[in-house]
Amino acid sequence: MMSSWTRRRLLRTLPAALAPALLPRGMRAAPASAAPFSRFVDVGSAAGLTHPTFYGEDDKSAYILEVMGAGCAFIDYDSDGWMDIFLLTGRHLDAVPAGASNRLYKNNRDGTFTDVTEKAGLSDAGWAMGVCVGDYNNDGFDDLFVTYYGQNRLYHNNGNGTFTEEAQKLGLGIPGKELGISVADYDRDGHPDLFVANDSMVEFLFHNKGNGTFEEVGLPSGVAVDGDGRTFAGMGTDFADYNNDGWPDLFVDDLANQKYALYRNDGDGTFSYDSSVTGMGGATLLHSGWGVRWMDYDNDGWKDLLIAQAHDLDTIEKTFPDLHYREPPMLLRNLEGKKFVDVGPVSKAVFQQQWVGRGLAIGDIDNDGRLDAVITENGGPAHILMNRTETANHWIGFRLVGHKSNRDGIGAVIRIDTSQGSQWETVTTSSSYLSASDVRAHFGLGRDTSVKAVVIRWPSGIVQTLKNVAGGQYVRVDEPVSISTGHHP
Repeated sequence: MMSSWTRRRLLRTLPAALAPALLPRGMRAAPASAAPFSRFVDVGSAAGLTHPTFYGEDDKSAYILEVMGAGCAFIDYDSDGWMDIFLLTGRHLDAVPAGASNRLYKNNRDGTFTDVTEKAGLSDAGWAMGVCVGDYNNDGFDDLFVTYYGQNRLYHNNGNGTFTEEAQKLGLGIPGKELGISVADYDRDGHPDLFVANDSMVEFLFHNKGNGTFEEVGLPSGVAVDGDGRTFAGMGTDFADYNNDGWPDLFVDDLANQKYALYRNDGDGTFSYDSSVTGMGGATLLHSGWGVRWMDYDNDGWKDLLIAQAHDLDTIEKTFPDLHYREPPMLLRNLEGKKFVDVGPVSKAVFQQQWVGRGLAIGDIDNDGRLDAVITENGGPAHILMNRTETANHWIGFRLVGHKSNRDGIGAVIRIDTSQGSQWETVTTSSSYLSASDVRAHFGLGRDTSVKAVVIRWPSGIVQTLKNVAGGQYVRVDEPVSISTGHHP
C-alpha cells in the first residue's frame, strides 16, 4: 500500500505538464552535437574519499528525512591555497552504521586526499544536512556551520588543524526548512540580497534595504512561482550573470515534470521566466535536480550549469516509467547567453552514471584553472569530478582578502573587462543544495591571455581597480583602506 508521504510527493508531480513545451521557431535548443563535449573524470574513490553517505535505503525509505540527503563543501581549512573537502552524512532510523560520520579530507596536492576527521575533531554522527563555510571571526581561518535534523553545530577553526564546536555558546540551536540559498546584489544597489529555495511553496527573495533589514519581494519580482504561476519543489539554487549583461540572473531546480526555473534579470527589480525560450525547459522536464552551480567549465567566458540529479522517490519508476530514481548529473552548456544545451550525452563518462545525486560543490582542486566538482549521493561514496576538458581557452581567478570588509570578501562584486566584453561575479560560497563552494572567483577568458581591467566593489563600499592583469593565475587582492567613488562595477 502506498504511504501517505508517497502520495503527497506524487501529487506535487502530477499537475505539471507531461510533455516539453513547444518553443517558437528559431528558439529551439541546438542539438547536443552542436556543442563541444566536456571531459570530467570521477576519481573520488581513487583519491581517497572512501566513506559512503548514509541516507535512506532503496525501496525501504518511508520518511522524508531518509531521502533528503546532505550537502558538501570545499574549504581550505589549513590556508595552504589548496581546496580540501568536507562531506556530511546521515544515519539510518534504527541505528548508526559503522563509520557514519562527517568527513574532512585534506588535499595532498597530488590528486589524493587524506582523511583527517578524527585529528580535526569533526567526527560527529547524526542527521547532518547543510553546510556553509566562512571566517566568521576574521582570524584568517575558515570555519564550518553545519545544520542538522536536531542541534546545529558551529565548528570554530583553531588555526592548528583542529576545530572546536561553539553553536550553543553563540546561540545558533534554531531550526528551519529551507533547502538552498544563493546570494547576489540583484538590483545593484550595493547591498547583497538573498534568494531562498522552498519546497512546494512560493520561493523567497529577500531584498536588502541597506539598513540592517530585509523585505521579502518574491512575488512582485517574478521569482516566487514558475512561468505558469505555479509553485514547484525548489531544491538547489544559484545566482549568476549568465548572459554577461551585468545583472545577476537566477536558477532553481526542482522535481521531474516541473522544469528547472531560469529567471533572467530585467534590470528593473524584476525577472522574466526564460526556461522555455532558452531550451532549458525541454532539456530538464523529465529530470529532478538538487545541487547546482554556475561554472564556466570550458573557460569560454560564458557560465554553464552543472546539476546533481535523482528523484526523491525510490519507487517512482513503478508509477511513472519515464522518470528515474537514479540519474546521471547534467551539464548544460551556455551558448552565448541565448540557449542551453545538454552536453552530457556527447560527453558520456560520468554523465552516463546513475547516481542518487544530492549535494554539489564547485572548486579548483588542482589549481589548473579548470573548475572541478564534488557530488554526494545517498547510500554511496562521494564523487570527485576532475575537469579534464581540452580547451585552448584561458582563465583567471581571484582570492579576495578583506580588511575593512569581512576577510573572505563575501558579498564583493568583481567585474572584469576583456576584448570579448565584460563579466561579473559575486564572491560567495553559498548556493547549490545544502552545500558550499570554493570562495575564489573564477572567470573564463576565451582567447584572451590577460584582463584589461578588474573592478572590485567591496562590501565596505570601497571600489578598487586593477589594470592589465595576466591570466592563468589566482590573484590575491587585498582590500585597500581608502574609499573611492563607490560606483557599482
